[in-house]
Amino acid sequence: MSRTLAQTRQMVIVAMGEPLSTTEIDAAINEAIASIQDSLFIQLAPVTASTVDNTYEYLLGADIVLIIGVDIAGEPIPAYAWDIVEGTTVYLRLSQVYFPDLSATPTYRVHGFGFQAFVSAVGDPISVDVDYVVAQAASILHASRLHMVTSEPEAQGLIALHEQEQAKFSTLAQVARQRALEAQAIPPTARRVRSNMLV
Repeated sequence: MSRTLAQTRQMVIVAMGEPLSTTEIDAAINEAIASIQDSLFIQLAPVTASTVDNTYEYLLGADIVLIIGVDIAGEPIPAYAWDIVEGTTVYLRLSQVYFPDLSATPTYRVHGFGFQAFVSAVGDPISVDVDYVVAQAASILHASRLHMVTSEPEAQGLIALHEQEQAKFSTLAQVARQRALEAQAIPPTARRVRSNMLV
């Protein structure tokens, strides 16, 4: 279930049990998002366009990183009938053998997954596992609190509290990430668009 940045901020505040600045929360949320961009993806709306007479290469956007299928006129086409061409731009290449007389009438759709974008506006959606994002953001914020607490004897209780909370939220984040990875419906035949992947 997708949540907005505003909703996720509130969830982080509840998890932390203290008011925080939106700048601090947003930085932790975006750091949590960055930590999963190589493994947890969001399903994108299909890339749709019309074919052109006897044209077999079509530009793909930079947001698609995994392609799970292609269809033309609503009919799935087999994986051997299309390929990904990568260079300075990324193209979908349809097989001339499979489509010897490609006309301008059918519409093709590319189905796939992309990255969760970083967020900044209150309405920005967070579509990856929000439980993971909240737990990881809370873990990051507790870890940052450890660096802020002094080593004075009276601060030892506060240090212990932040260490316990950081460990708790780190464990919750690991569990949520594993659950999200297991629930992610990416078929093993998905093809990576390498030039769109993070380096």
